[in-house]
Amino acid sequence: MYHSKTFIIISLGLLLLPISADCDQNRIGVQLGYFMPDEELHQDIYQQGYFSGGFFYERIFNNYFLLNLDAGFSRQDGKALAKSGVTDIETKLTLVPLTATMQYSLELAPLVQIYLGAGLDFWYYRETSDLGTYDAKDDDYGMSGYHGELGLRLFTADQRYFKQFGVFLQSTYSQIDNFGQNKLNLGGWTFNIGAFRNF
Repeated sequence: MYHSKTFIIISLGLLLLPISADCDQNRIGVQLGYFMPDEELHQDIYQQGYFSGGFFYERIFNNYFLLNLDAGFSRQDGKALAKSGVTDIETKLTLVPLTATMQYSLELAPLVQIYLGAGLDFWYYRETSDLGTYDAKDDDYGMSGYHGELGLRLFTADQRYFKQFGVFLQSTYSQIDNFGQNKLNLGGWTFNIGAFRNF
């Protein structure tokens, strides 16, 4: 439980940072992504990539910095491996990544932002097959790690909703191996597209 408690305490603590009065304070959004696992073993069982989804909340501190809290979800079917190769045993992997990210944004144009981010991860997982079930309860309720990201935001120019809505593109690399304590890295590259609303 140590890693999960640490993730929650840090995330809640960052929400208490002071906020500038000259900008919107909150943002919510949804996203659709394509996840490409880093581990070759992961790729052999569950393909080299598959779709993911999620939603997020962002606390905007000023025109440059914000805190992003993100919850994702993906589920993929695969075939279990043996020493002889791929078997006919069906297996299913469910991932629920929870992330906390500090982002720095830079305005490229009145309606365009580029941003960089880095933060902490805590991923719940569950793998089921005819051989049995292995999930996060067997591993401190999940695996922790860190990530970095690069993204682009485009805001609406409609005067009725000026800068209240927008879309974004984002690439993220995650290293999910309990900070080097686990031989298996659950993370990899994720490429997201999504929409958001400021309020």
